[in-house]
Amino acid sequence: MPPLEGAPVEIRILPGLRDEYGPAHAGSFIHPRLIHLNAALLANPSELQRIFVHEIFHFAWVRLGNPRRRLYEYLVCREIREGTAGELGWSSEWRKMALTPGDVTGKERRAAPDFTLRDADGKTVRLSDYRGKVVLLDFWATWCGPCKIEIPWFMDFERKHKDRGFSVIGVSMDEEGWDAVKPFINGLAINYRVLLGNDGTADAFGGIEALPTTFLIDRDGKIAATHVGLTSKGDFEHGIEELLQSPASNSTRVSVPAQRAGTE
Repeated sequence: MPPLEGAPVEIRILPGLRDEYGPAHAGSFIHPRLIHLNAALLANPSELQRIFVHEIFHFAWVRLGNPRRRLYEYLVCREIREGTAGELGWSSEWRKMALTPGDVTGKERRAAPDFTLRDADGKTVRLSDYRGKVVLLDFWATWCGPCKIEIPWFMDFERKHKDRGFSVIGVSMDEEGWDAVKPFINGLAINYRVLLGNDGTADAFGGIEALPTTFLIDRDGKIAATHVGLTSKGDFEHGIEELLQSPASNSTRVSVPAQRAGTE
């Protein structure tokens, strides 16, 4: 596990610990840097150790990298399929309640929130304008080291696949705005569209807690994959190719449109 950084994590032992779903072994609170442990665990040292390791895991979550994150998600999904309590601790139950059977099987995907942002030329761009295409949507910043590694890959994907119904869209989260972004775009000769993002757009996508955060969106405008942090070029290539080979849905079912965010 990566080393923890920042202020110390406070541990509180509480009798009869409960949450909104009933009795609980433990709970983690990331921003206050606080862990609650049920006092009943003191009678079982081995269980206390397992639960504590699981809880402290959350504070290193954003630095774990995609391979370990995907392994964790796979184990949680397997627990759902098999209907078992599993070895991931009580807090995994909260994750399960947020998942639907579609999240486990991969047959159902969440619609990507629409947005309206402007590009470097001042033109208005809506994500919904790209419906029918496979889209790689990258939230990034000029100061982000891993972003600088991935951007040349995305330029390569744009060159190779643009004639197959594929587009890359970069959403810069730089607080300095175009003063920082335009020289960066010109310096690298970025060949795909770059937009200037805002907090509303980030919140619409569930909150962007780390950069880069990249979404692969299918031809129906639904999120097929999410990558947080530096991801291998091969992982992106595999996901893009899989989506390019899949046609758009022919379903006539009417869905509720996603809320548009980030109008400028």
